[in-house]
Amino acid sequence: MTYCVLLSADFDRSVDKLNFIQDEDPENTYLSPFFCFSHLSESRLSHEQINDLKADFLTMCDGLFVLDEFQEEERFLIDLAKKVGMPIEQIKI
Repeated sequence: MTYCVLLSADFDRSVDKLNFIQDEDPENTYLSPFFCFSHLSESRLSHEQINDLKADFLTMCDGLFVLDEFQEEERFLIDLAKKVGMPIEQIKI
């Protein structure tokens, strides 16, 4: 299974937690849209186009993990996950 992981504002701790989760569960894949799409921040794509890519990415995942206090700009992914009935798990770091 593949899970989407939203990082918290505490980036370093979030990355450590993401790595820990992946190490503890090697049979599944945990990916952050931040890592998948951060290289596009300097592209000619609009913010809306990048968010569309993130939404497409989420719909290919089996669940959503939210690490601590997510960045507010990612709320649309949580709303989308709820809309499609995707399991969402909040994780404290």
